[in-house]
This record gives sequence, C-alpha cells and structure tokens, in this order.
Amino acid sequence: MKNKLNVIIASMSLAIVGGICLSAPEITNAKTKTTSETTLLAQNRCQVNQFENRVFQLTNSIRQRNGLRSLTWNCQLITAAKSHSQTMARSRRMFHSNFNLAENVARGQQSPEQVVNDWMNSPGHRRNILNRNVTQIGVGFDNGAWTQVFR
Repeated sequence: MKNKLNVIIASMSLAIVGGICLSAPEITNAKTKTTSETTLLAQNRCQVNQFENRVFQLTNSIRQRNGLRSLTWNCQLITAAKSHSQTMARSRRMFHSNFNLAENVARGQQSPEQVVNDWMNSPGHRRNILNRNVTQIGVGFDNGAWTQVFR
C-alpha cells in the first residue's frame, strides 16, 4: 500500500508542480526564507504560502501545548495537500482524498486561525492534529479550500 501511495504522490508532483518536489527527503530543521508571497523551504525548494505556513505554526503550537512533539514539513505531503486543495477549489466541493493517511480538509474559512479552530472543535480533525504517532505534515490552501496531510 505504501508503494501505491508513493506512486500517487509522485504522479501528482509531476502534474502539479513539474517535479519540483519529486526527490523530496524529509525536511528537518529547515530554515525558512520569507518572501512576500511564499516561504521557501531551503533544502528542498518546496514552497508554501503564508496561510499554509501559519497553519503549520498553529498546528505545532497546539501539539506543543498538549505535550506532543512538533511536526516537520514533508515536501511530498505538501505537494499532495496542495493538489487536493486545488482540486477541491476547482470543483467547489469539499471531500477527502484516497491517500490512506490522516487528513483534515475544510472549505470556506477565511484565515488559518479560523480553519485550525474549526478543526480543533471537530473530534476527528482534533484527533488527527493531536495524533502522537505522526511526525510529518503537508498543508495546502487554494481559494478557500484547506488540506492537512499527516504521516
């Protein structure tokens, strides 16, 4: 099943971002460089926008307050989350993917704070955020559609 997931993620990477994150090793302790539009994750050239980075920060803050370790960015998960958010935004529907991973989705919230608050007020989404077995995250946002993918 892991091989199937990796093939799906790799295919999405090629289609969505032209292979920018295909060789994506885990990003650990990556320093970030902030630009006006995006944050560039230094080692892997995987980009997240300010909303996505803020969801990452809020999620880790909640985990730390609950005695859990912070999550690290994973470029493959970022690519998958961004792709799923783009698909939801284009279809104007909210739905879960078939990644067989812990995943939070939402649609319509206007800020990272609002979407994370909504997830924390939903038992299933809260369980994903506070899952002690996950160590990596990808976040995607596109035109009001939000995705978090955990591994």
